Amino acid sequence: MALPAHHYARAALKAELHVQVEVVEVVLPAVTPGNAWVTGRIARVFKGKPGFLSSRVTFEVPCRRPGDSPPPSGIRWKDTEALEKAAVMEVYLTPHEGRYHVAGYSTVLLEAVTDEPQRTFTEEDGQPPVPPRARIPRWGVLLLIAAGALAAFLVIS
Repeated sequence: MALPAHHYARAALKAELHVQVEVVEVVLPAVTPGNAWVTGRIARVFKGKPGFLSSRVTFEVPCRRPGDSPPPSGIRWKDTEALEKAAVMEVYLTPHEGRYHVAGYSTVLLEAVTDEPQRTFTEEDGQPPVPPRARIPRWGVLLLIAAGALAAFLVIS
C-alpha cells in the first residue's frame, strides 16, 4: 500500500543531494518488476556540495517492462525502454550503506541537462494534510448551551 504523498516529498526534502546525472550505464534486472542499476556522472547540483559536480554515482531505480503487474505500492516504476534511453536523470539522493539511495522514488528522465530543476518539492509538500475541523451543527451548539445552563442552574439550586 502506498504511503501518503507527503512522506515521499519529505524524503526528497531530507535528501543530501538533488542532482542531474548524465547516464553512462543502465543495468536492467533479469526479472521485472525490479531494480535497475544506473551509473553516471553528476552534471548539475541543485542541492548539496558543489564539489560533487562530475563525481561518478551509482543508484537503483525501480523499473518494469510492458505487461508487468507490479504490486500496489508508492513506487514510481520506470519503463525499462525509457530508462535505457535516458540521457540524463534528475534524482534526490541519500547516502545509504556506502552507496546512494533515491529518496522518495523521485526520478525524472530527461533528454539533456537543464539549468533549472524539473522536479521540486516545497516544505508544504512535505507536511501531512490538515484534517478538516469537525463542525458542530447549530442545533448542537444550542444543545450544549442549554446543557451548560441547566448544569449551572442545578449547581446554584
